Amino acid sequence: MMVGRFRNELMNMSKTANISIINGFFVIILILFDVLDIFKYQLFLSYQWHKLFHIMGLILLFGNMIVGPVWFIFALFSKDATIIRFAVKLLQLTDVTLTVPGMDLVIINGLFLASVHGGIKSQPWLLYSVFFLLSM
Repeated sequence: MMVGRFRNELMNMSKTANISIINGFFVIILILFDVLDIFKYQLFLSYQWHKLFHIMGLILLFGNMIVGPVWFIFALFSKDATIIRFAVKLLQLTDVTLTVPGMDLVIINGLFLASVHGGIKSQPWLLYSVFFLLSM
């Protein structure tokens, strides 16, 4: 019953919301694999490359989180329905093309970077961050 209700709710959501939810589940599973010692991440690129991708992900993630609402506020100030509709579509598009990949780069490369220092469980601040993320 609950699964059917969840499936119906997913079907009624926009594509961007579905992509975000599915991506969120995927990332949580990757994190849990490391926390529960199911899979240990090993660097497949150099440490510097993973760090570069981690920082690029932060730039994408926070850049879009800052710029997107600014665009939307300017659209609201115009009070033109066409501009507001366009801003909503643009915000959804940038969420899927910038925020979601940015979040993925941050978390996935963070897992690889943490593996060099013993994994998530050996870094208390990182472990607390994971527990906070999972509690949301």
